[in-house]
Amino acid sequence: MTFPNTTNGDNHDDAVRVVTPNVDDPSSWYEIDNPRTEFRNRDEISIAVEAAEAEAQRLRDKQEALAEAESEARYGTALAIYRDAAVKSVDYNHVRAEAETRLYEIANAGARLDVPALFEQFVRFKLADARCGANFDFVAMLDNIDPLPPTPSGMPQIRERRAQQIHERTSWSAYLDNVVNDRASTERRRHRDELHLAVADAQDQAARRIRSRVLALNDFDRLDVPTPPTITQLHQAAVDRIDEAQFDEDTILAAGIYNVRKLASKDALDKLVKDGN
Repeated sequence: MTFPNTTNGDNHDDAVRVVTPNVDDPSSWYEIDNPRTEFRNRDEISIAVEAAEAEAQRLRDKQEALAEAESEARYGTALAIYRDAAVKSVDYNHVRAEAETRLYEIANAGARLDVPALFEQFVRFKLADARCGANFDFVAMLDNIDPLPPTPSGMPQIRERRAQQIHERTSWSAYLDNVVNDRASTERRRHRDELHLAVADAQDQAARRIRSRVLALNDFDRLDVPTPPTITQLHQAAVDRIDEAQFDEDTILAAGIYNVRKLASKDALDKLVKDGN
């Protein structure tokens, strides 16, 4: 840009020249072709100063406009991204739920536990849970850059977090222990039901065999069905067979005949129980 020299109506193009700034070379932002050029009067200086100040103000205004526009663009972009992340919180929960479902399927698939496959899926599950936590932290920024209006009583409000990390403290060893224990509990219930079912089947078969024999009897006749003695009956019979003459005399003197009999009775009962009664 050239500032005119208006002395006596003449223009002097080489009086003062402001060169368009080179952003890569600060030394070239402002140049004077002939620093020794002398203005002929104060009016020339005033005109040059006014023009320079106007140019400086124009650049300041432009700089301010750029900063304001960039700030608004940054804010709007960030707000849109944070809001989109808040909407996608449910997607994070969905991914974690799918990983957990697959983990449960592997943990309960078949009689043989595939530990390597279970571990790989456990890692996927933990990572999905961690990403939920990251989404929780990220979406929290919304309350900083775009806070909710206060409550009618003036209290601040925050947005509901729809995704968060809930398995941060769940370790692989603890999870594997739970899986093994759950499988053991399941096996206990299964085999217990199997044993009870075997008893019920045996009872039904015995009842069918007896039914045919009872139907073959004359009216008012009863079938004597043999049943095994109870443990109480067996124990009493065992106690009756105890020969006190075989008791150790020193033991009788030390503990008394009552305690020796009591011990012999308990030994007899323990033997019956050990034999499966």
